[in-house]
Amino acid sequence: MVAFALVATFTGCQGGLSARQGRPDRNMQFHSPLAPVQREIRSPADVRDELAKRAHAVRGLKARAEILIGEGGRRSPRQRFEALAYIDPPDFLRVRASQSGAVMFDLLVKGNQATAVIIPEKTVVRGNLADIARAPELLGGMHPRQLFDTVNIEALLVSWLEQTRPQFKLRSNRIYLSFQETEQNRLREVVLRRQDLLVERMTTWNGRRKEGEVRFWAYEKITDAGSVIPVEFAIENAKGGAVLIRLSNVRLDEPRTPELGTVEIPEGFAERSLSRLRP
Repeated sequence: MVAFALVATFTGCQGGLSARQGRPDRNMQFHSPLAPVQREIRSPADVRDELAKRAHAVRGLKARAEILIGEGGRRSPRQRFEALAYIDPPDFLRVRASQSGAVMFDLLVKGNQATAVIIPEKTVVRGNLADIARAPELLGGMHPRQLFDTVNIEALLVSWLEQTRPQFKLRSNRIYLSFQETEQNRLREVVLRRQDLLVERMTTWNGRRKEGEVRFWAYEKITDAGSVIPVEFAIENAKGGAVLIRLSNVRLDEPRTPELGTVEIPEGFAERSLSRLRP
């Protein structure tokens, strides 16, 4: 049942997304809207200085979103959802998704609290972000902070480079930056294209175990100064399952209205605790 598959993805039934569903972004090609950088990049400071010229802190992003799950084919059929999304980093997210014209779910993240209305199951799920962090399968292996970081990747990278000096490697046409996080054994690796300094991949490691990865496939230019935001990206969880998200009709600095922060719960819907859904 399609509706149940969606609930499984976003509330953790059947363990959430796993590697058997494949990569929905397999064989995709990268798209850049930018001309090559004119200077030679030889250090993290060079990266920081160039990105600081164009980095734009994303606030009030409103867009249409296409969500793709599954690689396609008989072993991993692809599911497609259409959504209206409002993303206001660092702590506000509203996503209302549908499939074949029918609303499937309505998700609100406000501060530390999350509420999801699962329409086909007539269920409301509530909890906090700590529950999601302890069991990322609850939202298909994604944590809301991954989405906040993804749309804001260039501004965040400038901030990280201002605060610390990462390990820096040049390999052919790629730049590798490795940031050691405060937590023991945790490492964040960022891979940039040498020609335009667009982030191509961001991977988080805990020792030798991959905790998650974001693969960037397309950016959209939003200012004459060359500011960009990612509009096509795949978010992969620790199990190897991934969700591909495509944004269109992107608008920035949209006001956060009271309606965005309020979820209507239909009469008769059962309420469940997010913490009790943890595997």
